[in-house]
Amino acid sequence: MTVQGGLSVEIAGGCRSVVLGELPVGVTLSRRATAAVPDLREELGAIADPDRLVLQRTPRGDWRWWTWAGTRVNRTLTAWLPDLVDPTQRVGDLLLRLHTDLSAADIVDALASARTAAGPRPLPATDPEALRG
Repeated sequence: MTVQGGLSVEIAGGCRSVVLGELPVGVTLSRRATAAVPDLREELGAIADPDRLVLQRTPRGDWRWWTWAGTRVNRTLTAWLPDLVDPTQRVGDLLLRLHTDLSAADIVDALASARTAAGPRPLPATDPEALRG
């Protein structure tokens, strides 16, 4: 699910809330959307949790971190966590692909370390090509 410019953290979080069983207050869903919601809940329910980190190992061996955080947050996480997040991916709205050689314990430990790191986060590296445009 993507939108020009990406989803905001509020919209991405709203998507997770719908998957978890809520319906947005004041929003009227079309018949097609109403019919699609149960299928989405069945498909994505196991990877949406409001209180826990959700990691998924795909059959190909890729790690997916379901952030449900929106494009901007996911881009920031990609820049701040290069040892975890695969920089070659197209950053999306709901998940990040992590390096395949990590274990679940590696990922949890690295995230805990990043959360408790002292001081402000460093600015991400900037590609010189981006500055020329």
